Amino acid sequence: MKLKSLAVLLLLCLFSPAAQAVKVQKLPFVSDFHMGVSNGVGFGLDFGFDAGIDLWGIKLGPEIEQLILDVDYSASINATRYGGYLTLPLTRDLNLNLHAGSTNFQVTKANVRYTVDGTVYTLPMDQKYSATYQAVSLDYILGDYKLSPKLVYNMVAGQGVFLREFDFNLARSF
Repeated sequence: MKLKSLAVLLLLCLFSPAAQAVKVQKLPFVSDFHMGVSNGVGFGLDFGFDAGIDLWGIKLGPEIEQLILDVDYSASINATRYGGYLTLPLTRDLNLNLHAGSTNFQVTKANVRYTVDGTVYTLPMDQKYSATYQAVSLDYILGDYKLSPKLVYNMVAGQGVFLREFDFNLARSF
């Protein structure tokens, strides 16, 4: 139902006289591709893409990220994140980023056992899971490239616990 309402709203915007006055080529679009390492329940690689609009130095838009993690050399986690970001400039070479969205992932090869605050949890293998995430990161700008450490909190649906994760990415702006 939400998707249908969004589609109707977009069509109304496209055909309204006010929307026709906006020229897409005048909007300041931004995007980047990033690759890095991720460490939390498992250790592995992450890569992703984000795009958005730059409004007076504040950037916002959607992001997508893929994570491939190894857990204790026995299990694997393959996760995809869909969400959005907001970038706030702190200095000329430093940005603060806020991220939020949802994650879908699957555990393969073996069950994943993890401990949070002394309690042991298990994610059985060959099941699909969903989670929400919230993250904060910093961009250290080096020309067209950025170094971005990111702290992520994942809330796995049905588990009732936050999983901490640390990512370190190298990004290229386009």
